Parts: sequence; structure tokens; C-alpha cells
Amino acid sequence: MDAEGIPEGLPFLLDLDGRYDIELNRYFQRAQILAGPENTQRAIAYDLRSWLSFLWSNRGGKNWRDATGEDRAA
Repeated sequence: MDAEGIPEGLPFLLDLDGRYDIELNRYFQRAQILAGPENTQRAIAYDLRSWLSFLWSNRGGKNWRDATGEDRAA
């Protein structure tokens, strides 16, 4: 565990500018995510990365905070 209490090896995501999004990455610190196997944590990170890339590439550079029901349906 590091000085901020984040377990070693916990997945994290960077935005397209290479910045660490505290709010988004807080998701990985939830108890149910931490309790899961490491490969499950990686799979969740991969799925989120795919969703965020889709929003950026196919929905006009949209940020996850601005995603709508239409974006999820697409």
C-alpha cells in the first residue's frame, strides 16, 4: 500500500492528456473491486478504457462526465 492507502497493483486509468482522474479512479478503490481477483480488476479497467475511448473517438470527443443515455445506447 502506498502513502495514499492505494494497494499495490490496483489498476488505474489516465485521460488522453495523460492526467490521472481522481474521481474516475476512485471507482477501483471500492471494496467490491478490491476484493475481486486481479484479473477481474484488469478486465474492469479494460472495459472502462474501451468505453472512454468510444466516447472520445465516436461521440465527438465526449468526456465520461458528459455521457448521456444516447451515448450508452450507441
